[in-house]
Amino acid sequence: MTKAQFFAITSSMAAIVAATPASAQDSGAASADNEIVVTANKREENLFDVPSSVSAVSDQFIDRIRANNLSDIGAYVPGLNVQPSGGDSNRLIVRGLSTGSQDLSPTVGVYVDDAPFGASTGLALGAVFSPDLDPSDLARVEVLRGPQGTLYGANTLGGLVKFVTKAPDLSNFSGHASIDLSTTRQQGADDPFRTVLRGGVNLPIVQDVAALRVSGFYDTTNGTLTDVRTGRDSLGGNSRKGVRAKLLVEPADNLSITLSGAYARNNSPRTLSLTADAQTLEPTYGDYADYAYSDSYSRSRYYVLQGNIRYEFANGISLSSTTSYSDFKVDLQSDLTTVFQPAFRASPSTAAIAPFLQFSGPVRPVVKRTTQELRLASPSSGSFEWLVGFFYDDQDSNYLSGINSTFNFGATPPPPLAPIVGLLADYQTVTTINHYKEYSGFANAKLSITPTIDLGAGVRYSHNKQAYTSARTGFLVLVGALPASGGGTSSDDVWTASFDASWHFAADSMLYARAARGYRPGGPTATGTSFDPDTTWNYEAGVKSSMMDGKLRTSLAGFFVDWDNIQVNFFNGTNTVIGNAGSARSMGAEFEGSYSPVDGLTLGANLTYTDTKITSLLAGQTTGAAFGDELPYVSQWAGALRADYYFPVAGTAGGNLGASLRYRSAFDGSFPGDAGSTFYRLPETAFVDLRAGIELNEGFSVNLQVLNVTDSRKLTSASRVLGTSEANADLFGQPASVAYAPGRTFTISLAGKF
Repeated sequence: MTKAQFFAITSSMAAIVAATPASAQDSGAASADNEIVVTANKREENLFDVPSSVSAVSDQFIDRIRANNLSDIGAYVPGLNVQPSGGDSNRLIVRGLSTGSQDLSPTVGVYVDDAPFGASTGLALGAVFSPDLDPSDLARVEVLRGPQGTLYGANTLGGLVKFVTKAPDLSNFSGHASIDLSTTRQQGADDPFRTVLRGGVNLPIVQDVAALRVSGFYDTTNGTLTDVRTGRDSLGGNSRKGVRAKLLVEPADNLSITLSGAYARNNSPRTLSLTADAQTLEPTYGDYADYAYSDSYSRSRYYVLQGNIRYEFANGISLSSTTSYSDFKVDLQSDLTTVFQPAFRASPSTAAIAPFLQFSGPVRPVVKRTTQELRLASPSSGSFEWLVGFFYDDQDSNYLSGINSTFNFGATPPPPLAPIVGLLADYQTVTTINHYKEYSGFANAKLSITPTIDLGAGVRYSHNKQAYTSARTGFLVLVGALPASGGGTSSDDVWTASFDASWHFAADSMLYARAARGYRPGGPTATGTSFDPDTTWNYEAGVKSSMMDGKLRTSLAGFFVDWDNIQVNFFNGTNTVIGNAGSARSMGAEFEGSYSPVDGLTLGANLTYTDTKITSLLAGQTTGAAFGDELPYVSQWAGALRADYYFPVAGTAGGNLGASLRYRSAFDGSFPGDAGSTFYRLPETAFVDLRAGIELNEGFSVNLQVLNVTDSRKLTSASRVLGTSEANADLFGQPASVAYAPGRTFTISLAGKF
């Protein structure tokens, strides 16, 4: 299908929706009689006045589904794909822009209020470890689809996820507390038990002038997996805890000062993955047990601090300053024995010792980031609105990775083997340091040429420079297979732009078209070379509508994305480096809507169709991609249906009933020709959830939720990283690593507000 044919079809779809009494989505974003307010354009606006594809997931909906992380929300947002990386980390994909495990630099930006969060480069594994916030005490989560390079800069070539925290109330004291108790059915093993405690308080300090809001959470799950080698059980447990605070001071009507901070820590002290037959993907030791050759764990912690000052002049023009500092650290170790033993067994020089070696792989990225943004904006009324700004970003990251070995689970080797065992203990250790600095200037404007027709445009210039060094030790350096050091520098000058037009054909209803460019920074490599930025041009047309006093809301968008100079991580014959591989395109459509036919009943739906493929490849690239390949981790179809009914019980008490269906079609786990991994296609998944609850007087509520009611055990991940050829991996029986969706999960929640 050509681009022209695609837009002819989606424009026809938009026209059909516009001609019917349709309205806009809510993703649980607001009740039928409330306006949905978002800050996608860095000013507060009605969602149905924003000429781009945006979803807003409200605190009410987050509470309704008892969400514990972003992946719990992702199924209800069109175009958003959340691949958990473990702990407080995710790999985020919007509109299908993914190269799977070869993607080390993020294509989706993450913001906490007005502060960017996480690493911008693959040199700190920014795509793999995207920080995840506990969703409690959030006002909403905004998901912006398509490039946001004009207002949000680098790494938003696919889109943006924005966590908007609740503002302190200057007038009223309030608080909340809740406890969630969950258990998941596991056939043939003890059921895990999860406890989540949350609470918060809003404290006016000076009436109508200053207030402080503080909240915290503690989330713990006991482990139920067993190591068949040692007999140790209770593996796989996890704990998370954190606190957020926000101080708001308004000494005058035209001046506000906000100081906020968030801290969280995650700890999985004894992790255990499931291995499976590489051909059948049947677990080797059963569904809840495995053979641990070496210890594995996952720990992370982050904190983010920011200060915002906003001053409004007498003519309505506002000046805003946002300063932020964030620190994100991951300490992870994986059992790599099944990856490297086949490689050692295939080599005549190490074949005899290989069965006695166990391998582990530590990964420890640390990112420290300081940003400053200044914005000057016109009032949000009148026929011409404008915004100009300056942005500064300074990131320091260091990243340690290694491959270590032990002999016979820590036993003393025989004297003849001691020298080689000692050399192989540090097979490879790499320490990298990267400094990233960016300066940007941007401008955005909207002109209302008639009361119902608006034209908008934006532009941003960004300059970044990076300095990268790496130091290596270990056996591979001693034998000359890898250099002892490397590094380089790079700089980019990038222009991004956006153009949009909208027609408000009715109140809270509009047709729009948008074109926008996004980019991801290039950077230096360990060999002294550099790679270029990759860019996207996103073309979309859509319709949003809210009618029948907000009882019916719909949003439909069709999009076409050209992705050029794609960055991937690949082996160049000597080193694993980041480079540019070619081009791809992603095209599809996104729908979301809600309908409240009677008081208390809300029906909701979201559906995404995404068609991706590689369209060209640069000469010499070794990613394993081929012309026409689908992009990894991308399902062609994904969506959800939901229904919630609220009804009076007695007096001021009320009850609620709800149900959801979550669906995702099959997807590729890698490029089929990737020589570094075995290709698997993951099956489609569908899960049914039920919920019910009662809210008693004075804000006390009891809720029960059952996830995966049918106890469907579906494969959600399968991979086999290769340290040798696939033929050798098969010859020596290298297994795959697999993961399954949790079984039927029961949660009871007790909550109170005061």
